[in-house]
Amino acid sequence: RKHSELTDGDYTEVLHEHSQIFAYRRKNDRAEAVILINMSCEPAYYEAGLCSAGVQIAGTHGKSRKGFLRPLEAVIYEEVKL
Repeated sequence: RKHSELTDGDYTEVLHEHSQIFAYRRKNDRAEAVILINMSCEPAYYEAGLCSAGVQIAGTHGKSRKGFLRPLEAVIYEEVKL
């Protein structure tokens, strides 16, 4: 409930061509979230600018490094609009 963009926000898939990462953006008038999931058993890299302004609010492996996902790691970054 605290992160309403995850339940009622507009859905946009990102990184369509990435062979390892499933990623999408959820956005409403309050906030925007980027959800990244490494679906492979290998480390995966992505453009860190995709979530540069966001703060990590959840992750399967604890604190994550922007631009990099460990094998089978999922992470959510949120940017609250002022």
